[in-house]
Amino acid sequence: MINCLEEEKIPLDYFDYIVGDNGGMCIDVKKDKELYKHVMNRDDVLSVIKEFIKMGANMSDIRIADGKNIFAYPTKDVKKYYKNNTDVIYKKDMFNLEGIDITKLTIAGSNEQIIAMNKYIRENLKGYKTHMGKTSFPNKDKNNYRMDFTGMHSKGDAAKLLKEELGLDTCIYLGNDLNDVTMFSNAIDDDDFIVIANNEYKNITKMLIEYLKKEYELKGKEWEDAKLLVLEDQNVNNFLNRISKILAVLNSKKESKNIRKKYVVEPVKPKMKDIYKNRINSRKRKKVHDRFN
Repeated sequence: MINCLEEEKIPLDYFDYIVGDNGGMCIDVKKDKELYKHVMNRDDVLSVIKEFIKMGANMSDIRIADGKNIFAYPTKDVKKYYKNNTDVIYKKDMFNLEGIDITKLTIAGSNEQIIAMNKYIRENLKGYKTHMGKTSFPNKDKNNYRMDFTGMHSKGDAAKLLKEELGLDTCIYLGNDLNDVTMFSNAIDDDDFIVIANNEYKNITKMLIEYLKKEYELKGKEWEDAKLLVLEDQNVNNFLNRISKILAVLNSKKESKNIRKKYVVEPVKPKMKDIYKNRINSRKRKKVHDRFN
């Protein structure tokens, strides 16, 4: 996650805490300290991996996380996928889990494979959760579906814990996939803000909105009152930058102008076709205005 922030040029000091692995771990960024980690039973994880391979999957369709590193099989596609990530450890034997404090297992494959694996886990293993979604791992052409296999926790549980521990009144929950549903449920309960990043899988955004509508109805709340914002994926980083700048001003005793120097947001340059379109629309509006006056 830290690598992703650095790649996108989002300063790490914007964040106080980072929750990873679907709520499996949490670190205090300022103190560089691990607050907690939920470690999974290796034998249970191994049974899922073996069942997945027996089903016809490849080793390259598997990823293991320990809260800090990602363990993956070293194929050409996988290495290309992680080319800028320095926290990946390549393993040729994905059956050997000795010494790994596992916080999450992720498998990627066809929709049928993922549904079958979800059924296997629910029927054979207790005390775990599965989180479904879509993925481009290890390449966009081969796999479209994924499942995260974790302990009995979620992003929503972790966010709720932090909110209570820190005594926060209001939160903004930003997500782009089905494993963010638990956070959005918190937002509905507390009348907080929900931001959905509309990523490359457009149908996921539609599914999330449909879920939210049902949740509002089930909880006796009005959908019209939802504090919901849907952003295109390319605008999310700009949104984070702007929110961070505002929070920095609100939480600092320094003058706003001094904060602005530190938190600079580069303006998004409009495309030429949009500029041309706006000019045309402006001329049309002027003609209509002149006609009625």
